[in-house]
Amino acid sequence: MRRTVVAEEKILPEIVKLGKTDGYIPGLIIGQCSESRDFIVHFAKTPLPIGKTNDGENDESGDGKKNQKKSLENLSDIKESWIVDHAKQVTRMLPGGLWVLGLFVTGTGDVLSNSASQSKVTSLLQGLTKALEKNPNLLGNSPSTEKLALHLVSGTNKVTCMSYDVTKTTSPLRATDFKFTNLKWLQLDSQYDCDLLPPLLITDQLTNNPLRKHLQNILEMVIRGVQKSLCVIDGEVRQDDEALDKTDSSKCSKADKKAQESKIYQVNLYIPNELGDIDETVSSVLGEMKCTGVLASRVFVHQKATVAEASQAVKEDIIRSFAARLEMHWDSLVEEEIGSPEETIVVHEPPRRVLIPLPYSKVALSDYLFPGEGPSEALVSILDLIGVKVSESAVYKDFEGQPDQCDLYNLTTNVDPPKNEDISVSPPSHSLFLLSGIAIAFVILLVSLFIQFYIK
Repeated sequence: MRRTVVAEEKILPEIVKLGKTDGYIPGLIIGQCSESRDFIVHFAKTPLPIGKTNDGENDESGDGKKNQKKSLENLSDIKESWIVDHAKQVTRMLPGGLWVLGLFVTGTGDVLSNSASQSKVTSLLQGLTKALEKNPNLLGNSPSTEKLALHLVSGTNKVTCMSYDVTKTTSPLRATDFKFTNLKWLQLDSQYDCDLLPPLLITDQLTNNPLRKHLQNILEMVIRGVQKSLCVIDGEVRQDDEALDKTDSSKCSKADKKAQESKIYQVNLYIPNELGDIDETVSSVLGEMKCTGVLASRVFVHQKATVAEASQAVKEDIIRSFAARLEMHWDSLVEEEIGSPEETIVVHEPPRRVLIPLPYSKVALSDYLFPGEGPSEALVSILDLIGVKVSESAVYKDFEGQPDQCDLYNLTTNVDPPKNEDISVSPPSHSLFLLSGIAIAFVILLVSLFIQFYIK
């Protein structure tokens, strides 16, 4: 049975524009999938490497900036490493329920019917899938085993879309039922309170583990809890196979339909308490790592999504967002903290989340800003990785407000913070959706009283 693939009609001009460039241009297909249907929301051009001059030197423009290649002469010039690296970075930016569904190529000829070209495309799809599997915490691979391959023929603008089952290496590309249409999306908002996480005890058995291992243990706690959680939508426990949108469109007026499209579903996660008893075999506790703050979540699902699909998207978003920013944080650390545990009281502040809506859709992608960074950095990421140019005012920078510096100070001391005009205090939120910041603070403490308490 053929897969049905529908693409947002407003992205057609963008891929047509890419097709006007001589040569071949590769990119990623971003969207959502259900059991037998795929929904394409964006085509993201893959950044190509720096061009070379005839003498082998890097080509530079008049202002001294290195130029990227605009296209490739042959399809065989596409490197798997470019696609894989692009997909990893893009996946971090996707809300839960959206994935890299496959690859697109613009260029001449009939790429998807030529045996040599087909072999190249299927090899890239296999490499992409295997690479995303290596980091399961980012949930980069969609539930479907079929990846998409799409080709726009330069000049004629003919679009061909086929699917490929990556679990069957000898499987051929198969035709799909493809069309452009106006896609409608349903929005769900939620939040994850990190203060509910139990502290990670640093026992004598774990004391020599690097910081990255400790953060990985915290991430695993988050994943276990979120995966087992109960999703309550708008205060109601609903059946998994029930349609998220219960509105009967055939009986709705235009005003009712418009109101339903703008509706925001509120999701609460109820996570089971599975702390259990303290392991009596632990001989001593040398410290703890505590995670605090609020993680904000916003996902989008297709109009016919079920409650199960919506709930899974929310859970995936929390896990992916938590994993992405922890990964970015530990990659940014130059070295481990210096000094013995007795001397180490540290606050780690991973990047906070901002949202960048696509200009033709209500779907918004994410970027993560480190302390001191502003919306302009997000504009660079969205342009380089997604190929979308937006204004700074379009960035929803208060989705996760910046942490109160006084609160961060109080995490490391019990005394009042010094009166310093340089300490900035964030104003209180005036909406339930302007959440307090994602100041996920990891505090390593050594207190002799704690040792006696936990042993008992």
